[in-house]
Amino acid sequence: MAFLRRMIKKAPLIAPLGAGYYLFSTVSHPESTGPAYQILPKISYDQHPNKHIISKIPKTIGVLGGGVAGLVSAKTFKLQGYDVELIDKNPGVGGVWHKNYDNAGLQGPKETYHIPDFHMPESYPTFPKQGQVKAWLEAYAEKFGLNSVCSFNKEVKNITQNPDETWKLTFSDGTTKDYDFLIVAAGLHNNPNIPSFKGQEKFKGKILHSSQFINAKHLCENKKVIVVGSGKSAFDIMNTTLEYGGKPTGLIRTVGYSFPEEEKPYGIPLWVTLLSRFMYTFGIIFDTENSFIHKYLYPIEYLLLKFMDLQFRYKAIKEFQPDDQKFHFIETAGLRQEHTQENIRNGKIKIIKGTISEIQENGVIVNGNFIEADTIVYATGFNAQYFIEPLKEDGFWSYKHMLIPGKRNVAFVGAFITIYTSLWFNIQAMWINDMLRGHVKVPSIDDMKKDIEEKKKQGFAYYPAYKHKPIFISSQTYSPFYIDDLLKEMGINSVREKSMFRHWLYPFDTKKYEAVATHHI
Repeated sequence: MAFLRRMIKKAPLIAPLGAGYYLFSTVSHPESTGPAYQILPKISYDQHPNKHIISKIPKTIGVLGGGVAGLVSAKTFKLQGYDVELIDKNPGVGGVWHKNYDNAGLQGPKETYHIPDFHMPESYPTFPKQGQVKAWLEAYAEKFGLNSVCSFNKEVKNITQNPDETWKLTFSDGTTKDYDFLIVAAGLHNNPNIPSFKGQEKFKGKILHSSQFINAKHLCENKKVIVVGSGKSAFDIMNTTLEYGGKPTGLIRTVGYSFPEEEKPYGIPLWVTLLSRFMYTFGIIFDTENSFIHKYLYPIEYLLLKFMDLQFRYKAIKEFQPDDQKFHFIETAGLRQEHTQENIRNGKIKIIKGTISEIQENGVIVNGNFIEADTIVYATGFNAQYFIEPLKEDGFWSYKHMLIPGKRNVAFVGAFITIYTSLWFNIQAMWINDMLRGHVKVPSIDDMKKDIEEKKKQGFAYYPAYKHKPIFISSQTYSPFYIDDLLKEMGINSVREKSMFRHWLYPFDTKKYEAVATHHI
């Protein structure tokens, strides 16, 4: 008891010293030694812990999709000695970046999009455009010799499982091919969501999806263009319409926080403030009323969220204010081109809150009023297509966003929405590789199902406003703790910074994961 009393007296001194040691002591990364891209040892099938995931040790791997997810997967498995084939319906690499709408670009700064072992050129702007991203991915494919394993202009028409649970792909030309293991890396932007409205067959102008807004000068030059949607693509298209001398009108149903790409309230870039583990810990991206910290540390959480609220409202105009006063942040926020708010302020872009009730020959009816239009563009996103697994009423749920319990020889890469896209996908491909070689042990089918049900319960609690859109809930993976967990399961230190202070308070630096990608693929 005497010892305990002495320790209690010394607590005011010991606690700060302990905290300081924890935050500022140097963190080592011993796994980054040795030759890069070495082939890692594999376990035999007889001793393999994941027989409920694979029916045999795979030799051939088919990768569906030529975007970032497909490319990092193909590189990972190719360098590990597998016979890999990447399949894509486009004539070249890039996925959505191979061809996209006029004026398309990254929704986040390039620092959030680097592939760990292949960074974007320093000469690129903070928010690279579609052509620059495509060129970067082409250079990545060239560096790692991926063009030799790519089959372009090849569209998959049917996927079936063979008696031994390997996979047979049937292509649009009628040919078929078998693969021991399948990586579905087609992403969430492969099936345009095109709404249907009463009377649209009467419209004399052109109706198209944002993905078709390519070389679109003839569609909006000196024309009245209605753009349906409130995401980045919608406002990009409105600004492009202005550049071509057209008159854009945006139709939006809900409003969330929006801010210019380069905005730095208080001199701090918004993405720097937002994207740290510390801010994620306080439930920034979730419905905070259901978070653990909300219940026990509400005053601290409130001050942090209020600070964030002030940043989001900084210089914001009424059209970009959210529909209510709740803190929604990431899930209702978005970056817009620097001049978007000014174009709305001066009336060059007209914003109407409402939805189309009817389309007529020369325009649309919204809120009972007629709006004249020559062109209608649906910037309404995409319906995800998962190929081997149907989308269910409560969304698309899988174990760690990669495995379907009970379905062997297949994994998903990139089947979710996140911010650090390339990094997340790269770590997923590495985890699958470790799982195939027997280093990562996957829980039983029943335990995977239990984990999925728990994640589903948490998801619907975090996003009550999106219960009508379950695919949004099931496809969210913003949290950095997701890849921290994957790295730990692979036996890799999840702390990539030099100190815990930087680990918790600094935004993610994808370049710090280069040693992970080069020495543990």
